[in-house]
Amino acid sequence: MQYTFGPSPDATGTTFRLWAPSRNDVQLILDQHGSLPMQRRDDGLWELRVEDVKPGARYRIAADGHEFPDPASRQQDGDADGWSLVRAPSGLPPHAGPLRPWHETILCEVHVGTASPEGTFRGLMDRLEHFRDAGYTGLELMPVSRKEPGKFGHTMRHILKVLRTPRV
Repeated sequence: MQYTFGPSPDATGTTFRLWAPSRNDVQLILDQHGSLPMQRRDDGLWELRVEDVKPGARYRIAADGHEFPDPASRQQDGDADGWSLVRAPSGLPPHAGPLRPWHETILCEVHVGTASPEGTFRGLMDRLEHFRDAGYTGLELMPVSRKEPGKFGHTMRHILKVLRTPRV
């Protein structure tokens, strides 16, 4: 799958993209390489190709001197304000379209941490037939993040990425 935003790793390196049309200076900060200037494109994207950066590499963005995690990364290391991680594509080809019409959908909201005894994505994958046999035609994954201390509910920043936190 080709992503417009965020990191896109391949066999030789990673291309990083950030949409920031109103910024004057954007830097990619790599944990192992330091700060590198990104190039502005005409469509408002900033882009940089870095060879030898592989999945698992930690990075952040700096725009006009303000440093932050990549809003389009697909995984965070630690918490929502920590380092972003380059993540490899799944390798699965995308579906050409929906497998069944939307009006036939029976959706189940699923918390990955409670959907299987293991509390993991792999554990959920191993139980997909359970949901199918119960009559569900689709799963909605609830936010996969931890509760921030002193705050109510889920971390609402980076809601579509997995935060990597140590197991206690």
